Amino acid sequence: MSLYPQHIALQGALNFRDFGGYATLQGRCVIRDFFYRSDKLSELSDEDHQTLAPCGIGHIYDLRRPDEVAQAPSKWQASPAVTHHYSIIPPDMDKQGLLQAFEDLRHLPEPGVALMELIYRDIGRGDYSHGYFAQLFERLLHDHNIPILVHCSGGKDRTGSTCALILWVLGCDRDTITRDYMLSKPLYCDNVDPLHMAMQLAQIETTQRIEPHWVTPIMEVRESYLDAMFEGLQERFTNPHDFLTKGLGLPEDSVEKMRQHYTRSA
Repeated sequence: MSLYPQHIALQGALNFRDFGGYATLQGRCVIRDFFYRSDKLSELSDEDHQTLAPCGIGHIYDLRRPDEVAQAPSKWQASPAVTHHYSIIPPDMDKQGLLQAFEDLRHLPEPGVALMELIYRDIGRGDYSHGYFAQLFERLLHDHNIPILVHCSGGKDRTGSTCALILWVLGCDRDTITRDYMLSKPLYCDNVDPLHMAMQLAQIETTQRIEPHWVTPIMEVRESYLDAMFEGLQERFTNPHDFLTKGLGLPEDSVEKMRQHYTRSA
């Protein structure tokens, strides 16, 4: 049994959990048994699928790059589901892009931390990501009876920022959002070899001119990362209404409808 009520213990995924149940600033509560998040699904066992079948997940949002999908194809058999591939990080942030970023930031005390904060800030600013977020939130507006699963490779950065935005739109405060985000530390980060996983994820060989302490922050979650995303977001939008309407082009009543669908009286 997990120490964390939201967590669903599985053999083939470390960071699978329900991110509902949180209180909102409006005195309501995000519904449970609808919003799920995870790391990659390529190692799920038959027993895992049996465990997850009651969740009834019907939409899976895979935020990984195409090369990550090819290297670790998902094995989802728990329920009939449509998989949507949304890459919220620009395609140039691949191996060569990461190497160039490390080179550009190597003069800083913590190049890896600076890189992660830059990536998160760009997600929030939305020059690339908001087109994908528009599709996700539009589907949530109109398809509110089918549970969803958001995942990437580690279930912490791309997934973490996406789930943070969903909770923000639904009315959760920043402390609550951060608490959910930081659960990836005990559930995932503390259970993997950070250097090995970071090198593997970034497709960087140890022979290249990269210091290990630069790379390990890729496999961490830090409050400063999530803060950077919200800083980028709030350069353009100060509230969920403006984010959904002006940023994503959704109808004026989108926040009201989402909170009606996905929150309940506490």
